[in-house]
Amino acid sequence: METQPPEVQVKILAGRVTSLEGRVTEHGKEIDSLHDMLIRTEERDRFRDEQLSGFGSKLDRIDGKVDLLSIQPAKDSAEKWGKAVWLIIGGVIMAAVNYMLRNIGL
Repeated sequence: METQPPEVQVKILAGRVTSLEGRVTEHGKEIDSLHDMLIRTEERDRFRDEQLSGFGSKLDRIDGKVDLLSIQPAKDSAEKWGKAVWLIIGGVIMAAVNYMLRNIGL
């Protein structure tokens, strides 16, 4: 390039500048898009964490109630109460799994 006349060198450099400006503009748009995606992901994560923390307290309350039920003497038989406790625990676990799967989009 140094062996060419100054006018040719200027045209070559102007072409390079135009090309680089286009690339910088395109990458700037990509960076802005990624930034917006990051913000939305952080908002979804924050909402999910709030929901799961509330869900944890509900599980703790249900666990306490199940413990109370297991301490109480069985009215009909210990086997019926055992089945009821397992049904409740199974229902809570299924509800938790369903809630988490629904929140992650499956």
